[in-house]
Amino acid sequence: MAGAWQRNATAHVIALNEITHGVLIANHIDRKYLTQMCGLILEEYVCSEVWELDALNPDNASLLRAIMEGLGVIGQGLGTDYIRTSSFLTSALCPLLDRLGENSAEVRDTAALVLTSIAICGEYASAADDSPIGRLVVENGDYVVDMLSRHIRHLDQHPRTSQLFAAVLRRTNAARSMVRLLAEPIRSALRTLSITSRNRYQDHSRNFLLVTREYCRAIVGEVESICTKSKSVVGAVQKYHPEEPDSDDELTEIFVDELSSSLSEDIEGTRTNCISRARLLQSMVVSSLEILETIGGLLESPDAGVRSLAARSCALVMQSLGKAESALKD
Repeated sequence: MAGAWQRNATAHVIALNEITHGVLIANHIDRKYLTQMCGLILEEYVCSEVWELDALNPDNASLLRAIMEGLGVIGQGLGTDYIRTSSFLTSALCPLLDRLGENSAEVRDTAALVLTSIAICGEYASAADDSPIGRLVVENGDYVVDMLSRHIRHLDQHPRTSQLFAAVLRRTNAARSMVRLLAEPIRSALRTLSITSRNRYQDHSRNFLLVTREYCRAIVGEVESICTKSKSVVGAVQKYHPEEPDSDDELTEIFVDELSSSLSEDIEGTRTNCISRARLLQSMVVSSLEILETIGGLLESPDAGVRSLAARSCALVMQSLGKAESALKD
């Protein structure tokens, strides 16, 4: 009978999750034993071929949800120290993030709930945060970006990578906090859209265009933030700079004293942050130009969806470049 083994497996996973939860809340069992036990369950859950099943099939979706809930049970039960110091996140984070891009709403929502639970239990975020998953991704940004870069270089072995990348940016609100870190995997994704590679990787084109669109949105947001901060500093400098000082000493004393009182941090800190923002702005301009150069040709794609996504990304690139020019003038 179709779906019988999935339903049977789901029942067993749910039972195991309940047993695991009961054992973890018991106070009389040695933690070392609990950690070893959960490590074995975790290994079975994340290595399962179930992750490759079509989640649009209701029986497959139920099994996937049960396994993801099991990961949440382990994270919640063993707590902050286990989540942060063990191999839990390196094992569970990637498959859970991947499911944020599923077509099945139930699977997507379960993945989001489990990731939110892990973020809060691991003290990466609080329940009051707008995007606990985003905080989790940002705090583990080096691992996530390294994983994405490696997978993009071997798309034949990791065919879901474009979907995973798109899900990470679209569902976590992490892009703006990771603009600099994401530059390398974005560059790798652009290579698959180049004229010499796009036919080979055409199945990934839409997802990678979604990635570039979200990244371009993040760049626009960051450039706007830099413009606002730059205008604030420039305004303070212009306000307190004497037009006709009697001497260099008067200029220095008046300017430094009054400027220091108006800034949110000391002058040296302001200078350092201005330099950092200028460097970030420069790197974002370079990334924007690379995106524009690569996806401009897709504006003539025979696929209407690809054309639309490419056009949106190009529009965002032009918007970011315009704002960057404004920031540099200020």
